Amino acid sequence: MDGGAGILGLVLTLYGAGAVLGGLFMGSIRFQRISRPGVTLYLLLFAMGVATLVIGAIPTVAVLIAMAFLLGFLMECFGVVWITLLQERVPSHLLGRVSSVDSLGSFSAIPVGLALAGTAVAAFGPAWTFIAGGIVVAAMSLLGLLSRSIRNLKVEVPQDIAAGVTEVKSG
Repeated sequence: MDGGAGILGLVLTLYGAGAVLGGLFMGSIRFQRISRPGVTLYLLLFAMGVATLVIGAIPTVAVLIAMAFLLGFLMECFGVVWITLLQERVPSHLLGRVSSVDSLGSFSAIPVGLALAGTAVAAFGPAWTFIAGGIVVAAMSLLGLLSRSIRNLKVEVPQDIAAGVTEVKSG
């Protein structure tokens, strides 16, 4: 697949546009409408795996651009659900620590993933690397759905919302 810096710029721009639209979409719905957030998270991961696989299976610039937009949208939706669940489920006195460990784990994996991807591209080529990466992500997300605790994860409605309190009282 040829294209150079201009295509790379377009791909990254459309990934960002997808993320913005994903954020706006998630902001437009009430989180409580997501009745099974664990299932939602893992289905979003599955969709990201499929989109990654498609990049390798149909290696054209048009598909790359479309999947970049879709991946941006999906990743942002995933991020909103993940962060909301963290804030909802983790006790407030531990939220800073748990968020720090979450970030450390996520950002520490980036250089490892880049090294593995570079090695895979050198050995198998970019198309097969995208295909294999997509299969791994999709398969792992389906394995995650085998967990009853993930499937049964429910949204906790805060007490003030459950009681019908809708206004904020100031000091």
